[in-house]
Amino acid sequence: YGLNVSAIDQLAGQGVQLIITVDNGVTAVQEIAYAASLGIDVVVTDHHEQGETLPEACAIVDPKRLDRPYPTEYCGAGVAWKLVHALLRHLDMDPEKGREFLMSQIDLVALATVADLAPLIGENRILVRAGMKMMSECPRIGLRALMQVAGVSSPITARDFGFALAPRLNAVGRTRSAETGVALMMAKDPETALVLAEKMDRLNTERREIEKHILDEAMDAYREQDPDQLAGAIVVARPGWHVGLVGLIASRLSESFYRPAFVVSIDGDGQRAKGSARSITGFNLHEALASYFEADGEFGGHAMAAGFRLPAADIDAFREAMNAYAERVLTEELLRPEILIDADMALTDYTLELAETIQSFEPFGEGNPRPILSFSDVSLAEQPRIVGNNHLRLRLVQGGTYISAIGWRMGDLDSRLLRHSGSISVAGHPSVNDFRGRRAPELEIRDIRFD
Repeated sequence: YGLNVSAIDQLAGQGVQLIITVDNGVTAVQEIAYAASLGIDVVVTDHHEQGETLPEACAIVDPKRLDRPYPTEYCGAGVAWKLVHALLRHLDMDPEKGREFLMSQIDLVALATVADLAPLIGENRILVRAGMKMMSECPRIGLRALMQVAGVSSPITARDFGFALAPRLNAVGRTRSAETGVALMMAKDPETALVLAEKMDRLNTERREIEKHILDEAMDAYREQDPDQLAGAIVVARPGWHVGLVGLIASRLSESFYRPAFVVSIDGDGQRAKGSARSITGFNLHEALASYFEADGEFGGHAMAAGFRLPAADIDAFREAMNAYAERVLTEELLRPEILIDADMALTDYTLELAETIQSFEPFGEGNPRPILSFSDVSLAEQPRIVGNNHLRLRLVQGGTYISAIGWRMGDLDSRLLRHSGSISVAGHPSVNDFRGRRAPELEIRDIRFD
């Protein structure tokens, strides 16, 4: 989680003379100065916002450098890949071999780009589309094993990256050691890869259980606060929360209450605390944290995601500061979640051909959201069912046309649908259900309006 003095000391003891950072380092002014004092050169590759002063590194490759901004917001892996791309152009290497090497890594770049919520426009869109194609046709041994345990089959979509593969890769880094993920990516034989992938699948299940426990505590902590503070930012803190999971909890809180959320884990000794934050449109986390911390404070990130450290004794003051900042920048309009409808249509117009045409515009994700269709005055063809982990399964009918729909984690609406006697309106993402070779249009529900 960033360049630190102990790691630099360890590398120096091994005789290391060059450190290349990935996804961190643009704010590590003191750490890089320390490395230089030991005779170690540092090249920074990062995609986070810079501080007031850039480190005195050999090179700083960051698309968000204020003195040389770049139009594409890469993820950390994307920046590292671009550095390799540039280096290969300067090395005495056969251009075709260089291109072959770059393309051999495109699947990892694509997976990381989606997992880190980088906008899927411009160059990122090209990289992700190429990576999806590679993984659909000839995935590396490790990813093939991960696809197997996650139940993912070709053709790969960006949703598979974000909701099936990335969580399993991230789980080991959050709850154990990221070395398992590295070993999986470098596995040479299918049997070893499958053992590692199954381990990651188990750890992901364990991660979900821990996450649910922390989320329940975080929800309780938020609701127990002064009601006057519930209108601004969410700042919750407890001892013992797993520091690798506080970012996920912040995301869930932000989605549930549509507020910027700061989740803080207090160290065992009760002296220090580490937090992670996720935001909504209109609340820039980097600017909010910069308004609280000194210029050399322990924080970093960007508008929508950030991390920070502070003394545990300062948490109440931090909460007051974030709420005050939220009060200054967030209007009632910004605090009202919206669903932007791309088209309102009748069920009879929603055909398999239309769903497949929309699907061809993959990859969808940050910056290129999946289209949302709405259907008004539809009825339930049968009783709603709860499937899997509180998912809502519906069969909708309108004028003799039937369609299946799924609402992820929307099972709580089941009882309300059973009590409702009139028609409903639904909005959701078009998708294709491919069950045993039978393809049919389906709707992934985003919201239901009870007419």
